[in-house]
Amino acid sequence: MNINKIKSLLLLLIGIAIYSCSDKASKLEGVYVREEPTKNPDSIFITHLKDKHYTIEVRQWKDGQKKFKSTTGTLDKDQIYFENGNSVQVIENNTILAGRVKYLKIE
Repeated sequence: MNINKIKSLLLLLIGIAIYSCSDKASKLEGVYVREEPTKNPDSIFITHLKDKHYTIEVRQWKDGQKKFKSTTGTLDKDQIYFENGNSVQVIENNTILAGRVKYLKIE
């Protein structure tokens, strides 16, 4: 009887450890494209790192070549603040507003 209780407790602890250590995907994570695709940059890739920290990569075509910039940002009250002081506003789960330009999430 004691062995079954020890096994049950051990399985419970392992389950809690696995659940707490697993990295859950954020709702913001994904690929966003410009609502009006005629101007640069044309796409944003957001990856969730940890808690409220994200990696943001902006890709664009310039002079016939693919260019990209990458930075990290922190989410605070529907704004992602970058290291350089700029920010983007999260309007909904599927829309980001960067200045006056809207980016829509591709699902």
